[in-house]
Amino acid sequence: LILANTIMIFVQLEHQSHEVRASLEMETQSWTHANLIFSVFDYVFCAIFITELLVRLYIERWDYCRSWFNLLDLIVVPLMTVDALLGDVGPDLSIARTTRVLRVIRALQLIRSLSHCRHLRILWNTIAASVAPFIYSMTALFIFMVMLTILLTQTLQDFTLDESNDIAHRQWVYKHYGDGFRSLWTVFELTFSGCWPNYARQLVENVSVVYAPIFAIYVTVVIFAMSRIISALLLKETLQQASSDTEMMVRDRAKATGTMEKNLIALFRAADTDHDGMLTEEEFSAILSHENIQLWLGMLGIDGSDANGLYKMLGGHVDGLPCDSFVYGVKRLKGEARAQDLIPLVNDCKQILRLCEQSRDAWSNIHCELQKQLPESRSI
Repeated sequence: LILANTIMIFVQLEHQSHEVRASLEMETQSWTHANLIFSVFDYVFCAIFITELLVRLYIERWDYCRSWFNLLDLIVVPLMTVDALLGDVGPDLSIARTTRVLRVIRALQLIRSLSHCRHLRILWNTIAASVAPFIYSMTALFIFMVMLTILLTQTLQDFTLDESNDIAHRQWVYKHYGDGFRSLWTVFELTFSGCWPNYARQLVENVSVVYAPIFAIYVTVVIFAMSRIISALLLKETLQQASSDTEMMVRDRAKATGTMEKNLIALFRAADTDHDGMLTEEEFSAILSHENIQLWLGMLGIDGSDANGLYKMLGGHVDGLPCDSFVYGVKRLKGEARAQDLIPLVNDCKQILRLCEQSRDAWSNIHCELQKQLPESRSI
């Protein structure tokens, strides 16, 4: 719905461009009943968005204001409604023009509407988590840019004031390095646009070769080294967000578990040749005789070479092995021994050790009593 509203805004802008072309006496095409169609779409979208806003406010109450996107809705949707209601008053109404510009903010809701997309969610989380590193990185780059700006502006003033130099070269130097703001903008362009030779070669050839090592050091240290270091830090942040995305890990785990259960059920049905819902030991041994099945079980961390032992470990008995027990048993045996399996075993071992110690103490006490009673019996 938000995507459809965004597309309609683009189409409406295209229609407005035709009106501008007509006012400039340029050749254009007329769209019949375009304004009426756009007005109808505006009312429809506004009604849907207002209904959604009211329903969510009624259901979520104060929890609705905890999300920045919800606060954005709370501001933009009323403005869209005002724009739709006042749009027919006239194009010169300042309120209508202002709200029409603010409607474009609604396109930001595309980020929320596509939040179920894994890669877009990782990108959005990375951008949000990289705000502080980005500010620090830009601050470091800005310091180097200001240093080069001051150096170039101060050293080139004498060249610009020297009337013996070529006027065209002086004008070019003043245009790019005449004052602090001009020089800073030039340094910004040569740092981030990749066209630094256009700003450096003129100084080296027309002013002095002394600027060659200056630009060589700046390009090597700032443009090459620092830019790549910043890119590496942002890449690290992206990978960290991808690995720490809880929702993504839950979805991947659920997807992997569902796929494995489907494969196990398909394997059970293929092994159950008599289709009675019970897997006998002979059927289990027959299906494990296939090399591909053993390789697949090996990928799950299960040794399928001993069919009889595996059948008993899965809970098989004389009557057979049901499908749910087969799936549950394989899932429990999959992979290495887990903590939830080892902890009960450790507790049982501790209990056995405690019982052995109690038995040893009891036998020691019995032995002492017998030793005491043995001399008395001999004396009698």
